Amino acid sequence: MQTNPNNVFVYWDNSNIFHEAQRLAEEHNGSTDARYRVRIHFNNLLNLALANRTLQSAFAAGSIPPDLQNL
Repeated sequence: MQTNPNNVFVYWDNSNIFHEAQRLAEEHNGSTDARYRVRIHFNNLLNLALANRTLQSAFAAGSIPPDLQNL
């Protein structure tokens, strides 16, 4: 099967993205409560990954930590 080189297949692990964002927030803000203010705008993240290319397929996976199950 031939695919267009401008087509993008996106596979991301939501847990890794979210936890790394929390770690970076804590590191850059110097306070442990910064990790609880992290919000990820996934449309923006997807657009960044696409870089003006065509989305062929996308798949996201991740776990739900017990303290975030209500989300």
